[in-house]
Amino acid sequence: MPAHRSPSWGFYLAVVPPALLAIDMVYENTALSWSGGPQMVGFTLMHTVGIVLIPAVLASLIWAAATVIVPVFNKKWNLANVGGGLLVVVFVGVASLPYGFWVKAFAARIASGPHAADFLVHMAALGELSAVKALLEQGVPVNESNHQGLRAIEAAENAKQPEVRVYLESRGGTDKRF
Repeated sequence: MPAHRSPSWGFYLAVVPPALLAIDMVYENTALSWSGGPQMVGFTLMHTVGIVLIPAVLASLIWAAATVIVPVFNKKWNLANVGGGLLVVVFVGVASLPYGFWVKAFAARIASGPHAADFLVHMAALGELSAVKALLEQGVPVNESNHQGLRAIEAAENAKQPEVRVYLESRGGTDKRF
């Protein structure tokens, strides 16, 4: 039987929530955290859209799987729906990119902003070595303290991130506690 070309109503119901989630996460991981600091990540997701989007995205993933699995058995392919299933996966993938990815990608922007030290300390605590390197390469001082008076090397030590701690030491990082 020939493949259907127009998307089903499920296509629209399934693609919109992951698209909104991806847009929200990109906004939080970039513009919102640039202005408010790294603590803003997850803010709108948990305080506004998360209650609706998370269950809807899970339903979208189930729909995406069904758009591939069901046609295998009934031999009725709807290529528009299969494309929608791929869009769901792409949007969820974008929304799932780790925070360190965004910090590394926009290290120059972050390094010139008012929360540069906060980002460096946060990335050190998370063990995001590539983001720590990117921030230092963009000029964030290795011994700069965040708004709580904590240095990146102390955060790496507290969070048991030895690889980050060793790297920070090699760049001149000192722990003022010792």
